[in-house]
Amino acid sequence: MPYKKKGHDDFRRGLCVFCAKKTSRPLSQLLKDAILRLVQNDVDFFDTRRPSGICVRCRVLLQQADKGEISPSKIPPLFDVRNVKVTKALRDKICDCRLCEIGRENVKTRPDLKKGMKAKKGGRPTQKEMSFSGKPQTPIKTCPRCFSRLLPGLRHQCTEGVRREFTCIC
Repeated sequence: MPYKKKGHDDFRRGLCVFCAKKTSRPLSQLLKDAILRLVQNDVDFFDTRRPSGICVRCRVLLQQADKGEISPSKIPPLFDVRNVKVTKALRDKICDCRLCEIGRENVKTRPDLKKGMKAKKGGRPTQKEMSFSGKPQTPIKTCPRCFSRLLPGLRHQCTEGVRREFTCIC
């Protein structure tokens, strides 16, 4: 399947109508009605300058405001479309409007997006990760006969009774 470059309409569908963050959820008719009722009653959703998706955070806020759980003032304002100038994409020319710029951004073009995406390193934890006190832990020496701890300053009584007592505790 050949790769097809995204166009302006593809980027519109992939951005939130409120915060212009990337999303994969399109605006449903119920959400459009809620926006018209709660946020602004003269929104043109067919305007090519306006994003036509909604992110999870803004959708939840909109639904909570629609149910009356929060006030509509908690919903973020709609994305300002006055500064978006759509240019018709021709063969070699790509659209360079603000929506398409946001849609094309990734961690290669904007390294600051990578801040919270640090992958967790797998494998055995290091000594620093294992230690809660900050200093490296040392192994505890035990007697091979009775399995009691061998610590400096403590008397070691290697007898049959100590061995039985130690195995019963564990």
